[in-house]
Amino acid sequence: MSKAKTANPNQKSFLHQNLLDQLNPKHPLLLLARQIDWSYFDAEFARFILIVESPQNWPFPQK
Repeated sequence: MSKAKTANPNQKSFLHQNLLDQLNPKHPLLLLARQIDWSYFDAEFARFILIVESPQNWPFPQK
């Protein structure tokens, strides 16, 4: 009996392509997005993000 193969995490999927592979690399908005330091925005807006760990912490009433 042969050994089961493990999935290669670096292998690209035929059905699930990377979004950046589908976009035009010369599009002005994509070029602009690559110039932005997104970590700055992550740090600045982190305090406004609510991480819900369980349904009891959800800010909306459960039905």
